[in-house]
Amino acid sequence: MAQKEPLYNAVSSTEAEWASIANGLSAAVAANQECIGIENDCLGVVAALIHSENRQRHEYARHYRHTILTLTKDTLWTGIRWIPRTLNRADDLFRDTGHIRIM
Repeated sequence: MAQKEPLYNAVSSTEAEWASIANGLSAAVAANQECIGIENDCLGVVAALIHSENRQRHEYARHYRHTILTLTKDTLWTGIRWIPRTLNRADDLFRDTGHIRIM
């Protein structure tokens, strides 16, 4: 699949978490997925998406929250859950677990 969204340097790891959810959800919607489950290990981002009363301080968070909520309108069901970082298998790419070696 070709990258549609330009990649840029995030100002923080939290912004990268927001971007990963928005870009993943965008790809799922573009692939006509109707039921989408999101797992993320950033509790602040997950809480911000679940609790509408959480006002976001950063412009990027407000932008991504709006984008994500707009994308979910095109699905039958979208769920999100927090997972502990130690159980996040996607992070194996960046951690020396013996499973994947980056040279």
